This record gives sequence, structure tokens and C-alpha cells, in this order.
Amino acid sequence: MQLSLAFLVANALSLACVATLSPAVSNSIRSCPDAARVPEVAMGQTLSTQPNAPWGLARTFSPRKLTGASKATNYSYSYPEKAGEGVDIYVIDSGVQVKHIDFDGRINMTWQPKEWKHNDTMGHGTHVAGVAAGKRWGIAKKANIISVKVMTTADKADPTDLIGGLNWVLKTAPKTGNPSIASISLGLRVSEQPRYREVESAVNDLVAAGVHVVVAAANENEPAGEWSPARLDSVITVGAVSIEDAKWEKSNHGPEVDIWAPGVHINSAVSGPTDFNSSFKNGTSQAAPHVSGVIALWLSLCHDISTEEMKARLLSWSQKDVISGLPPNNHNRLLHMPDFTDPMLCEAAPNYHSSGSQQILLGAYST
Repeated sequence: MQLSLAFLVANALSLACVATLSPAVSNSIRSCPDAARVPEVAMGQTLSTQPNAPWGLARTFSPRKLTGASKATNYSYSYPEKAGEGVDIYVIDSGVQVKHIDFDGRINMTWQPKEWKHNDTMGHGTHVAGVAAGKRWGIAKKANIISVKVMTTADKADPTDLIGGLNWVLKTAPKTGNPSIASISLGLRVSEQPRYREVESAVNDLVAAGVHVVVAAANENEPAGEWSPARLDSVITVGAVSIEDAKWEKSNHGPEVDIWAPGVHINSAVSGPTDFNSSFKNGTSQAAPHVSGVIALWLSLCHDISTEEMKARLLSWSQKDVISGLPPNNHNRLLHMPDFTDPMLCEAAPNYHSSGSQQILLGAYST
């Protein structure tokens, strides 16, 4: 698909111009030695507003703590009109109920081990996908959802299946030509899983290939550093908070948790006998897709953000020191949307600097 981007071009004489260019032309200009600065510009973005939003969506937009009931759906959520369009979110989970009305026909690719059917008998993956990109319940309402099924009805995943799914994403993401996000709401306790380094290697390969990886911190009220892949520096690890901006009692914690997001009484799509069911769930499994959705919103406007810079941008825009109940040595950073109407949104973040056969099962993180 041909995308049209706007760029500000400044040469050595400090002259400037604004043009709408194709990706091929813009890359050619970037390589020209006479172009001193060619940042991508998000031109003329307007916001849409959902008046009947759940609190998790509203809190990502709101500048302050919400007042009201966490199960109410009378909150306001504003988001850029592109709403994640042209961005792929790989939901690495228990599968997704593809025909659910909340996905609006946006699930065109799935993967699962050969002997499995692609369904979601758990309801976990459908719920996660709904938070990230559901039309009614989700952050990025026009993003593409790609379901990668690595868990079964046992609420667990074998490392072989997880690694297979991660490797499929690695092969598939470059073929679509779209910015890609992997939303992973599962993991393993390092002390119990001898194959954790294989899983981490597969995750790091995704990040190195430019896939933005978001991981739930897990629900054991333990240091996230004891869990994989949440402990990796390369990923964005997410803890869960309540509507009171308080740490959820079961959320893992520690310096490995990069950012916190809504994860208590989260309403979203679920699998079932009909294609319009929804339910409330709690967990870092629900917090992580809030972050995945915000990244999708960003990437639909600014296509060329690296994984490292995106993480820096999220942390830069987060609300600081508003979360209560965090243990010492935790980052007090709550997910918050940037100003998507800012024409210089695609500039680098102000504080961004590039730095240079045993079967043990993995669990999902929601209740």
C-alpha cells in the first residue's frame, strides 16, 4: 500500500519546505548530503472521541486520575483518526475468536501449531486483542490484528509452541511492509524453565528485526526480574494499576517494569458461542495491550520509529509519580498518550539517546 508522508526539509541555507512524499522519495531525500534534517512530520491530525469508553481507554488519554466506577462505560476517550491503521499487532496468546464483532474483519492472518485448530477456548487471547485493537473496547481501533496461538485450554503454553510462534512472526512481519508490534501476555518463571534463554533469544531476534515487543510483567506480586521475557531490557514490560492509580496487588514489580497501565476491571471481547460477548478481567495481561495499542496509534502516524526510540518516547510521555503503592526501586511511570495533534510528533523524543525436550509450561497473566 502506498503511504503518503509529510516531511520538513532544511538545507544548509536554513531554507525549509513542506512536501507530501512517498516512502521511496522520502528515503532518497534523506540520503541526500544537502538535506541537513529530514524529520517526519504528522500533519493536521484530528481526534475522534468515544463517549462510552471503559476506564482503561479513558485513563490513557486523561491528564489526571479518573473519578467514578471501574466497571462503568461512560468515560470519554479521544484518539487520532487513523487509529492504528496500517499497523500490525501480533497477539501471541491463546488464539482469537476471529469473527468477533469487535474486530470488524481486521484479522486476516493467523498461526498455530499444525495439529491445532485456530480458536480461543480460553478467551484470554480474544480479550487481549480487544484491549489493543477492538472497535468497541480497544485503543487502536483500525489496527490489523494477527493472532498467533501458542496456548491451549490448559491456560499454559509449551516453550516449543511459543518459540515457533515467535519465529513465525519474525518471518512474517517483514513481508507485510507494515510497522509491527508483538503483544505478549504470558511468560515463564526463570528458575523453573531451563529453556528460557531460547525464548529470550527468539524475542530479542524480533526486536532486532524492528518489531516492537510489549510484555506483561506477570501476576505473582514478585520481582519481574524473575520472569521471562519480562526481564529483558529490549522489551517494554508492563505492570497493572487500578482506576485509583494504585498498583494492582498481584502485579509483578521492580526496575524491570518499564511502565504501568490499566489492568483492573478491564472490559473487552471474549470468545464464546456468540460473536459479541465481553467480560471483565484483571491482570498485567490486560495492561500490556493498552501499551501495544498506544504504540500502534503512534506508528500509524510516524512509521520510522525504532524499537529503542519508541520505548524512550513512551517513558518520556508517561505521567510521573502518580502511582501509589509501589515498592521501592520501581519506576513510577503511568502510560499516557502523547499529543497526537502536534505536527512535530514524529521528531525524536527530547531525552532519547541511542545506546548503541523437558516440558515445563508457561502461564498467561489474567484473572
